[in-house]
Amino acid sequence: MVTIPSPVQQGAQTGSIAVDAANEPFRNVNFTAPDQQLGQDLQSIGNSLGSLSGQIAAKRDRVNGGEAEAEWFAFEQELADPQNGLYTARGIAASGMTDRITSLTDAKRAEITERYQGRFLTSSGTEALETLMSGRSRALWGTAAEFEMAQLDAAEQSQYAATLERAADTVSTNWNDDAEFRNQMTVAERVAIDMSEGEEQIVVDENIQANKSAVVLARAARLVQHAPYMVEGFVQREVDAGNMDQTAADEWFRRNATVITDRKANVLLDASERDSASPFPMSDPVQGSSINGFLTRIIGSESSGRPDATVTIDDGRTFSGLGGVGEARLAQMKDAGVVPQGMTLAQFSTAENADTQRDALRWHIRDIDRAIDATGALSRGYSRDGLRAVAHLGGQSGMRRFINSGGLYNPNDSYTKPDGTVTRGTSLQDYYDEFAGQSGGGMTADQRIAAETDPEVRTAAQAALNQRRAVNATADAQLSNSVTEAITTDYEQAKAAGEDYDLGAVLAQPAVIDALGSNIENVRAYIQRQETGADKVTTNETVQRIEQLIVDNPAAFREANIIAQFSDGLSNAVTQQYIREQTVARLEAAAPADDPTAWTRAGVKGVVDGFAAQNGIVDEAPKATLVNQMMDYTRQFSAGNNGARLTDAELRGALSTITTSTVPLFNPTGIAPNDRQNTNADFQDILDRADNQSIERFFAGEIDMELTYTLSDRSVVNHKVTADEFAKTYDMLYAMFNAPPLASQVITALQLHPPASVEENN
Repeated sequence: MVTIPSPVQQGAQTGSIAVDAANEPFRNVNFTAPDQQLGQDLQSIGNSLGSLSGQIAAKRDRVNGGEAEAEWFAFEQELADPQNGLYTARGIAASGMTDRITSLTDAKRAEITERYQGRFLTSSGTEALETLMSGRSRALWGTAAEFEMAQLDAAEQSQYAATLERAADTVSTNWNDDAEFRNQMTVAERVAIDMSEGEEQIVVDENIQANKSAVVLARAARLVQHAPYMVEGFVQREVDAGNMDQTAADEWFRRNATVITDRKANVLLDASERDSASPFPMSDPVQGSSINGFLTRIIGSESSGRPDATVTIDDGRTFSGLGGVGEARLAQMKDAGVVPQGMTLAQFSTAENADTQRDALRWHIRDIDRAIDATGALSRGYSRDGLRAVAHLGGQSGMRRFINSGGLYNPNDSYTKPDGTVTRGTSLQDYYDEFAGQSGGGMTADQRIAAETDPEVRTAAQAALNQRRAVNATADAQLSNSVTEAITTDYEQAKAAGEDYDLGAVLAQPAVIDALGSNIENVRAYIQRQETGADKVTTNETVQRIEQLIVDNPAAFREANIIAQFSDGLSNAVTQQYIREQTVARLEAAAPADDPTAWTRAGVKGVVDGFAAQNGIVDEAPKATLVNQMMDYTRQFSAGNNGARLTDAELRGALSTITTSTVPLFNPTGIAPNDRQNTNADFQDILDRADNQSIERFFAGEIDMELTYTLSDRSVVNHKVTADEFAKTYDMLYAMFNAPPLASQVITALQLHPPASVEENN
C-alpha cells in the first residue's frame, strides 16, 4: 500500500532536503480549500485528496515561483553588469536612464507574468510574483534615478568648468582686449550662479569670486609674458572691484614673483644695448600703466636713471634726483612721511638715497592719481598717464588749469645752459602727448635699467644685460678670429701659388670691417710684414700679457685673435708659436686629456723659468719660445708612450738639449730637407714650410708627408699621411674654428691625434 506523506512543519528537515525559510515570497502562499460541497460519502477520501492537492499546488507555486524569482534577479544582475550594464554610462551618456529602466522592467514583468500566470502559478502565486516584481521595479527605478541625477550633475559641472575654461582661454588669447575681458567676466559670473543653484547667497558670492578670479589670473598670466609692467595694476584693480580676494592675489604674486621679475628684466632689454626703441607696452587711457611702470618711464625722461641729476630753470628753481623733484614737492613728501624730516634736496638727490627717491616718487604718483580722479577728466577722454605727466611737470594746480583751459594753459620749463644757450624745455602739452599715447622711448638699456623702480628687477636686468654683452663679446671675438684666420690663410695660399693678394680690397669689405673692428689695423700690419719681410720685436709686456691669459683664462686664450690682439708686440715667429699653442689648446678643450697628471703650461713654465734664471735668460720672448717648444715635447712624448708623463728630470734634460739642438718631433718629407737622417730639423721651420705651400697640394696628395709615431707596443713607425687623412683633419678643424685652418694647424692635429690606420696597419 502506498504511503502518502503528510506536510511537514515549515522550516523542518525532511531527509536531507532543507525547506526554505518562511520569509521568501513563494514559501508563504495560502490557497483556497477544496470545494466543501462534496458528498458525505467521499468526505474521508476527499479530505485525503484535498490535502494532497493543496500540497501539490503549494509545491508548484514554490518551485515555479522560485524559478520566476531567479529569472528576475538574473535580469537585475544583467542590468548591473560592471562591464556592459546600464550603470557603465557616465555623464551625459546616462541621460534617460530612468526611462530606460522603466521600459525594461515593464517589459520583463510582462514577459514573466505571461509565461508563469495560470499555467505554472495559482492566482495566489501570481499575486505574490507581481508583488515581488513591483517592489523590485520601484527599487530599480530609484537606483537609476539617483545614478542619472548624479551623472547629469557631473555632466553639468563639467559643462560649467568647460565654459569657465573657455572664458579663461578667450581672455588669455585676447589679453589686450578690455571689452572681451569684461564679456568673459560676465560669463564667469553667470556660470557661478548656475552652478550654485539652491545654495545660500554666501556660497553663491564665493563661487562668483572664485570664477572671476580664474578669469583675472588667466589674463594676468598672459600679461606677465607680454606686458609685465601692467600686471600689478591690473590685478590690484580687480581686487579693489571685489572680483578677487586680496590674499589670493598676494599668493599668486608670491608664486610668480621670479617669473614677473625676469619678464620685466627682459622687457628692459627687448631693445639691445645699442638700440633706443621703447620696450614698454601701451596702457589703458583711463586705468593708466602701473605706478612702477609709469615711474620707470618718467625717471628715464627726467634723469636717464641718474639719482644725482640736477637742473635749474630760468626762474631759479632747482629740480633734482631721479624724478626731478623740487623744494616744494620735497616738503610735501616730508609731511607725508615718505622722506625723513631734515633731509635737504642735495641730500635727497644722491646715489646713496636712490631707493628713498623711488619710494617718495611712488607716493608722488599715487597722490597725483587722487587729484586726477577728483577732476573727472578721465570720463571726458583724457589719459591718466598723460595727466600724470602734466601734474608731475606743472604741479597738480597746473594740471587742473591745463584741463580747464582745454590745453591753452601750456607753460614750459625752459632753462639756460652753462654755455649760455637757452633750451625751450618741455611744455605741459609736450609731456601729455609723450605719455598719453605711447610709452617713453629714446633710452638705452643702461638708462632703462637705472630708471627701474624695483631693485630686484634692476638686479636681474643688469645681470641679463651683462650676460648678453658677454655672449656678444665672445661671438664678436670668435668672428674676428675666424675672419683673421681666413684672411691670413688666403694670403699664404695666394703667396704659395705666386698670385697677387689685394689686401686693401679685402679689408675694405663692410663685413670684414664689422667683424674686425678696431683690430683691422693690426691685421693689416701683420700681413704687410709678411709681404715685405719686415718683422716686429717681441716685447716682454706682450708675452707677459698672453702668458697670463693662458694661465688665468684659458677659455679667453682659445678664443683670442692672436694676430689682431697681440702680433703688434710679437715677432712673426713668436706669433706663429702662439697660434700653434692656441690650436693645441682648442684641440685639448674639445677632447680633454684623461690624465690629470699631464704637464700643464704653468708647470712647464715653472721649469723653464728656473732654467732661464740659471742660464741668464731674462727676456720673456725666448722663455716663451722655450715654453712652447717644451709643451710640444711633453705632448709628443705622452702621445707616443700611451699617455705616460715625462718626469721632472726628463723634462729638464730635454730642456737642456733643446738649447743646443732642436728636439726632433716629426719631419714631414717634402717639406723639411729630404735627408731623412736630418732629425734635428727645426720644428717651427717645418711648420713655416708647410704654411708656405698651397693647401691644395695637401688635398691632392702632392706633399709626401711622413710623421713619426710611437705605437702602443712602444715600437716606432713612420706613417705616410694620406690626402684623405689630411682632408678629414682639415674638415674637423674647420668645423671647430669656423674658419679654414693653416697647414701647420692640421699637421699639429695629426701629430697629436694619429689617424686610426697607424695602429691598425702596424
